[in-house]
Amino acid sequence: MNDGDDMISTAEKLSRLETKIEKRKEAIAEETKKLNADLAEYDKLCLLTLADKFKLKKNVPADDAEMPGQTSFFESKHNPYED
Repeated sequence: MNDGDDMISTAEKLSRLETKIEKRKEAIAEETKKLNADLAEYDKLCLLTLADKFKLKKNVPADDAEMPGQTSFFESKHNPYED
C-alpha cells in the first residue's frame, strides 16, 4: 500500500474521484458525438452504395422526380381520408 495514500483524507479522495469521473464523462460525451458523426457518414455511404448498385438517380429535384400526369398528394385534398 502506498504510504502517501494513507495521508490523504477520504474527502480529498472523493474530490479527486469526482474530478476524474467528470473528465471521463466529458470524454465519453465527446467520443459519443464523434461516433454518431461517423455512424451518420457510414449510413450515408451505405445508401450511396446501394443507390449506385441499383442505378438510382442522385440529387433529383422533387419537381423532376414526378411522373408525367402525376398530381401532388396535397394539391386537391386537405384531408387525406376524404374521398
